[in-house]
Amino acid sequence: MSPDTTSSDPVHHADASLQTELEREVGACYGGGPTWPVLVELQPTIAEFDLSPEPFLRLIEANRIDQRISEYETWADLKGYCVHSAEPVGRLVLGVLDRYEADLVALSDDVCTGLQLVNFLQDVPRDLALGRVYLPAEDRRGFGVTELAEPNEPLRHLLVFEAERARALLASSEDLRRGLGGRIGRAVAVFGRGGLAALDALERADWDIFNGRPRPSRARLVLAAIR
Repeated sequence: MSPDTTSSDPVHHADASLQTELEREVGACYGGGPTWPVLVELQPTIAEFDLSPEPFLRLIEANRIDQRISEYETWADLKGYCVHSAEPVGRLVLGVLDRYEADLVALSDDVCTGLQLVNFLQDVPRDLALGRVYLPAEDRRGFGVTELAEPNEPLRHLLVFEAERARALLASSEDLRRGLGGRIGRAVAVFGRGGLAALDALERADWDIFNGRPRPSRARLVLAAIR
């Protein structure tokens, strides 16, 4: 992981202060009264479904990580980031559904991480412009990738490799569908199928991520949902 090089940046300090205040506001949802309008609206939902504060705090930490770390050495390092940036979303959905079975949580974590990886693949140029790289350095070296700012064959091979990792994670959406069952299971599975459709769009574009963001057509998304 890259070292922290932004600690003296006044914007960094402002963001850090905002995150600390947000943590306090989340805490107030569980004992007291928040003052931020969005959390005032959220508090009744937290109470009704007895949602854990952990997913909210992980999302705040993901923002802190983005300010400290600009790239990741290994897939394990990147997965650790997704624990904070992606997994909490699915866990909150399961919380609203009152489904806390360990196997469902693990499947949800896989799907959310897979969706996050799809975003990383689609947004390589955008992230690079922001000074961030979400393709693990170890994988880049393995494929001989030295250039991320323009199309090249090593990068294309790397994108194919990372896409297969995302596909394997998104495949968990079918087990999650069966585990949840019924209409809710089918609805949740659509997210995984949408991620797979996005990977298909990347493949059809021959992994060209520099001339617009390859997206599945509406027709393909509808077909994925129907399936």
